[in-house]
Amino acid sequence: MSQPAFEIVNSILDIWKIAVQAIMFLVLWTAAFRGKKGKRDGIAANVI
Repeated sequence: MSQPAFEIVNSILDIWKIAVQAIMFLVLWTAAFRGKKGKRDGIAANVI
């Protein structure tokens, strides 16, 4: 593989890694807050 082609592939892979990390962060963030909200609703239902 020539040097320019290698640099293009390498930059695409770097962008892909960043995109995957961003998606994983959003999934974990959503799961964390959904879990807390569910626990809060459960506690409120038990008190009432």
